[in-house]
Amino acid sequence: MDVYAAQRAFDRGRNFDRIDLMNDTNTSVEMLQRRLRERLPAGIDVTRPDSRGQSIENSIAAMEIGLTITSFLALFIGVFIIFN
Repeated sequence: MDVYAAQRAFDRGRNFDRIDLMNDTNTSVEMLQRRLRERLPAGIDVTRPDSRGQSIENSIAAMEIGLTITSFLALFIGVFIIFN
C-alpha cells in the first residue's frame, strides 16, 4: 500500500506517523540522524531502527506475562470447579 492510500485508509489526513529512511553506505546512521535533527522542526523524533525493535520486544514480554497470569488463573478456577 502506498503512503497516500494508507493515509486515506487510516483517516490520517495529511499527517505522517513514521518515515523510514535508508542511508548511503558512505553515511553512518549517527551522521544521518544528526543531519535530520538539524533540518527538522522541534517536536519530531529521529530514532534508530533498533529502538523500535526494543519497544516491540517489551510489548511482547508484557503480553506474555499477562497471558501466563491468565493461564494460571484459568488453571486455578478449573481445579476449584473439579474439586467442588
